[in-house]
Amino acid sequence: MYAVIETGGKQYRVEVGTELQVELLDVEPGKTIRLDRVLLVADGDTSSIGRPLVTDAAVRLVLPWSMWPIVPTLTWGLVRSNFFLAT
Repeated sequence: MYAVIETGGKQYRVEVGTELQVELLDVEPGKTIRLDRVLLVADGDTSSIGRPLVTDAAVRLVLPWSMWPIVPTLTWGLVRSNFFLAT
């Protein structure tokens, strides 16, 4: 069984256990959210295609970790000292 969902203006094909990276959602890590924008649901030979959305269909997502804040990586190197500003 799989579904096609829409979030962040993009469409994703998801199944049970699928991990994907979507745009930043306003959800705390470990929480479950429900997406109602389901465009297609397919189970074997049967499928339901929404026009534009499948009625009474939803997908539950679990946010396992937070991607923000991003910890910057420090790189070390020589500082260039022979530069000038052109006017």
